[in-house]
Formats: sequence, C-alpha cells, structure tokens
Amino acid sequence: MRYFYLIIVLFVTAGQAPAQTTIRLEEKTKERKSTGVNYQSGLISMVSLGAYLPTGDLKMRFGQHGEAGLGVFYKTASGWLMGLDGSYMFGRKVKEDALYRLRTVDGFVISDNGSPVSIITQERGVKAPFVKIGKVFHKTYSSKANKNSGYVAQVGGGYFQHKIFYKKYAGGNIGQLTGEYLKGYDRLSNGYAFTFSFGYLNLTARKGLNAYIGLEYTQGVTQSRRLDFDTGLRNTTRRKDGMFGVRIAWVLPFLERNETEEFYY
Repeated sequence: MRYFYLIIVLFVTAGQAPAQTTIRLEEKTKERKSTGVNYQSGLISMVSLGAYLPTGDLKMRFGQHGEAGLGVFYKTASGWLMGLDGSYMFGRKVKEDALYRLRTVDGFVISDNGSPVSIITQERGVKAPFVKIGKVFHKTYSSKANKNSGYVAQVGGGYFQHKIFYKKYAGGNIGQLTGEYLKGYDRLSNGYAFTFSFGYLNLTARKGLNAYIGLEYTQGVTQSRRLDFDTGLRNTTRRKDGMFGVRIAWVLPFLERNETEEFYY
C-alpha cells in the first residue's frame, strides 16, 4: 500500500508542475501590452542642396559655393546606414586670376578681331562617387514621426575635383581661350577626399515631409593636372582643400513593411 500511495503522490505532483508553468506563462502573456518599436530596414534616397565655406588651399582660390547632390543608402533595422553619395559644386567667387596676363587695365580680354570681351570666372567641381557608412541613432520628438527617425553620423571618402570655369559674353572669339588652350587656364585639380557629417533624419509616420538636415566637413588632398599657360609651369604641390557647410535633403524612403504587433485581453 505504501508503494501505491507513493505512486499517486508522484502523479499528482507531476500534474501540478505543468499546470503551474502554464499559469505563469498566461500571467506573463497578459502583462504584455505591445511588442514596442520595430525598426525597419530598406533603401533611403536623398536629393540634397548645400552651402559651404572653403578652408585650406581651397579658400585661396574660391569663395563660398553651393552643391546639389544625389544619394542612395541602405538602412538596417539596427540603424546602420551605408551607400553612395555624389554632388556637383558651383560658385561665383573666384579669387585666383589665371588670365591676368591677357587682361587689359580695364579687366577685359581682347578678342581676335580686336574687340574687348568681358569674361566671368566661376567655380565648378564634383565630389563623386563618395562611399559612406554611418549610424542612425533612433530618436523621435513627435507622435507623427516614424520611429526610424533619428540622429545620423556618417564618414566617407571618394573622388574630388574642382576647376575654374570661364563664361564669356559676346564680343568675338578669343584664340587663347579656345579648345585645348582653355585647359591651360582652368587650374583643374583632383584627388581624393574624406567627409564627416552629423545631422537629423526625419521620417513621417503618415503623409508628410521626409527630410534630412546636417553639418558636413570635407577634407581633400588634390593636385594640379595641367600645365599653367600663364606661368609656363605645372604646380606639383599637393593641395589641402577643405570645406565646411550645411546640407538639407528631401528624403524618399523605401522601407520594408514591419507592423507593430499588439495584444489585447
């Protein structure tokens, strides 16, 4: 009989253990109100405009300039951001006058037929392709914002080039500034550059403006690629061309669908 009672006790105890486990799981399940934030992965494209101030050797040649750019990035659910970016540089202030030997005392250049021609110098350049990698530190400040919004820190590097662009008004042809001769005055310089940026990415949960705004610093190492006709020499000195500015962008996200799961009891 003792063995019979012992077997009954073991069966009762074994039955109570799973029952208690089930009760605890049910209690924990009832405590769950929501799974919280589910961050998304996917592509993010940007169309940007920027305003920059030159530093280093670039400051000796050009003034402030603008940039128009395009970029496409892949964002992981954990916030890592990687992709390609490129921009076109344009500016109106050129401090270095490569045409000083051709200009008259009034600042004109004489055409082949003897007419004075007014020539305007401008800045042109490209930064592309730039490979960038960074991190989105998810942070929102509004209930209307998508939870994938947040502060963005990025580093990158790529090809960098700038030159002097000449725009002339009507007055006749200038042989010294035609075809291959013009290249002797454009101060074309190119090389590589590194960039560092920090900003905020705002994605809306519903219809609204998806945008980015941030500060960016670029440091380039370039070298002249031309023989300068005004001096008859080629400048082989490595240049340290930098720029600092602000960039704003219209953002078009293509994030995968990832709805938040909720529990109701």
